[in-house]
Amino acid sequence: MTRSAWFGALFFVGCGSSNATAPEQPAPTTTPLGDVALTGAPEPAAPRTLGVGSSHACAVVAGGVRCWGSNSQGQLGDGTTTTPKKSVVVPGLADIVEVAVGDVHTCARSAAGSVWCWGGNASGELGYETTDMCGPTPCSRQPRPVAALTSTLRVAAGNGRTCGLKNDGGVRCFGFSTQWDAPLSNNQDVAIDSSSGVCVIAAPARVVRCWSGGALGAERMVAKKGGGGPQPGFVRLSLGSEKAGVLDDGSVVAWDGARMPALGKALDLGTAPLFGCALLEGGGPVCWGNNSLGTLGRAGPSSDTPVSVNKLVSMGELAVGRDASCARTADEVWCWGSNGSGVVSPGGSMTSTGPGRVTL
Repeated sequence: MTRSAWFGALFFVGCGSSNATAPEQPAPTTTPLGDVALTGAPEPAAPRTLGVGSSHACAVVAGGVRCWGSNSQGQLGDGTTTTPKKSVVVPGLADIVEVAVGDVHTCARSAAGSVWCWGGNASGELGYETTDMCGPTPCSRQPRPVAALTSTLRVAAGNGRTCGLKNDGGVRCFGFSTQWDAPLSNNQDVAIDSSSGVCVIAAPARVVRCWSGGALGAERMVAKKGGGGPQPGFVRLSLGSEKAGVLDDGSVVAWDGARMPALGKALDLGTAPLFGCALLEGGGPVCWGNNSLGTLGRAGPSSDTPVSVNKLVSMGELAVGRDASCARTADEVWCWGSNGSGVVSPGGSMTSTGPGRVTL
C-alpha cells in the first residue's frame, strides 16, 4: 500500500467512521491573521494523529483525544495532575484530526482549524496566559482554545514551543516568552526540532527552510547532498536529535551532521538522543542505536543497524519520544522502550523488551 493510502486510512478512522468523508480544509480568508492572503491554500502533509513526548503520549481516537503517561504538568488534559494507570479521554474536544505532543504540553487541531492546548506553560507554549500552577510551574490542566491559531492547517509542539501552520501557509509560533511569525507563505508542513528550532516544507517544490534559537533567526535551506541548490520533494520531517526528512520516493535526506543508517524506502522516521526509528514501506517499524531501555523494541544488544520491532507489521504511523516510541494502525496503538512514565504500558512495569498495546 502507498504512503498516501496508509495515512489516508488512518485519518478516516481518527475521525470516527470508515465511511466518513475527509473534512474540507478551511479556505484562505481575505485577512488571515494579519498577513497577505494567497489565492489558494497549500496542500498540507498528512496530519499527525499520534504523538510521544518526553514522558507522555496522545492519540486521536474517533474525533477526540486520549492521552497516557506522566501528568505532572496537566499534559494529559483530564483536569488533574494525577498519573493514571490507563489512557484517559481529554474532555471537551470534538472533531479533532491532529495532535501534537511536546515535552510537557499537548495541542490538538480540529477539522475546522481551531487549536486547543494544555499542560505546562513555563515558556508560554500554550499560546495563552494561565493563572493555574502545577507545583512551581504555570500550567493548564485542561484544554483551552488558542485565539491566535484559527483556520490552522497544521500544529507542531516541541520543548517549550508550539507552532501553527496558518491557512495562507505562514507560520506562527509561541514559547520562550516570545511570539513570532515566520516571514514566509505557501508552506505545507511545520516541525519543531529538539533544540526548539523550526523547519517548514515550502511549496511548490517542497524544499525545507529552517530557523534556530528562541527567536526568529536567520533562514537557511536544506541543500542537496554535494551541492546544487535546495533539495526538493520532502514529505516528512524528523527533527529530533538528528535532522532528517523523507522524500516522496521514500529515500531519506539528513543534514547538520546527522548519522542516519541505510533505511530503504521510509514512510516516516524519528530520532531521540540515543536511538532512532523508521516506518518502512509495508508498515514495519525498525529501530537502531542504544537498547539499554528497550528502545529498539526487542530484547538484545544495541545495534547501529536497523532491527525490526517485535510483532509489529502494517503500521500506519510512527512517533518517537525521548525514551519510548509508539506506532499505530487504524484502531490500535503499540509502544516500546522505557516505561518509567507509563508511556509503554500505563500502570505496568518500568522495563520493556518489546511493544505493548495501549488500550484506547
